Amino acid sequence: MNNTKQLNIRVLDYLSDEQVKELLKAGFTFSHKSLEEYISDSGKELNADPEFNWGETVGNEIW
Repeated sequence: MNNTKQLNIRVLDYLSDEQVKELLKAGFTFSHKSLEEYISDSGKELNADPEFNWGETVGNEIW
């Protein structure tokens, strides 16, 4: 028997901080799609916005 108390993360848009704290105390967790699932659902490739200025490289980038 699965006793998981899990809510979709989108409910956070409708809850106050106090309500979230109470849910966490009561053992609830929040589920969300992975980045891969969002990409798959969109049907598009993941691309950085070309209009965003990422600044000059500093040599420690991980991407």
